[in-house]
Amino acid sequence: MGLISGEARGVYFEQFTDGYSLDQTYYERQLESLNRYAVRFNNASSLREVSLIVDEIILRVLNQVNSFFGVIEDNQYKIIYSDRVDTRNIPIYENFLIKKTVERLSVQWISDTSKDEGYSVISENGNLNIQSVIAVPILNRMNISALIVIESVSVNDFMAQDMNILSLLADNVAATIRRLDYSRSMNNVNEDVSKETINDLQKITQRFSHDLRGPLQAINNSAYMLRRSNPEKVGLVGMIELSVETCKSLINEMQNQTQALKVKPVVTD
Repeated sequence: MGLISGEARGVYFEQFTDGYSLDQTYYERQLESLNRYAVRFNNASSLREVSLIVDEIILRVLNQVNSFFGVIEDNQYKIIYSDRVDTRNIPIYENFLIKKTVERLSVQWISDTSKDEGYSVISENGNLNIQSVIAVPILNRMNISALIVIESVSVNDFMAQDMNILSLLADNVAATIRRLDYSRSMNNVNEDVSKETINDLQKITQRFSHDLRGPLQAINNSAYMLRRSNPEKVGLVGMIELSVETCKSLINEMQNQTQALKVKPVVTD
């Protein structure tokens, strides 16, 4: 039994399994396959990696080819491709299905696009005859943060068990996005703290260097006078001078460690 056009939320699984006997063996294999991707979601370090995992799951678990993953930002659906660096932005209000999904915060689908004049195809391949489509929101505290869209060349191509798999996939993606957002915010905090620490160290080092160079120079001058007036103390004077140079080297090293690196581009082959 295929799904009719509409929306699904909360109890959709019970609503659309009435009178439909799921192939439990196939369904369990789908769940096992989905679970195997959990580790990859946990290790994903970017949204592009998330897009790659989503593409693989939809292809290998749901046997669908035309899928899109992207984030919702500034009233745009920003598609993140797994196989290319560039992104593609679709204004939310230019695509009826995306607009409806964002507004209702629930799964939306069209079982037969020929009967829905409001849908505009997302696929860039104009030769594809898209017959049915489904959009799955990725929610973060009741706000939509991302969206998965699957387009099919078959009419009424999405089944009840597909809906359940997509719901579990959406939960995994939502958790991964929250983790990435938290990691990014912590990195920003650590970066700010590091900059502040370096600035404080630079101030301390500058004052330390300024205050010590005067006394060290006085010691060096005294050692010079002592060398001239007491030739027999040359050994002791040499130790004093060596110690002064060591102190100066340490001061210079401290300054170098706390100064921001200056990039010097050079011509190279």
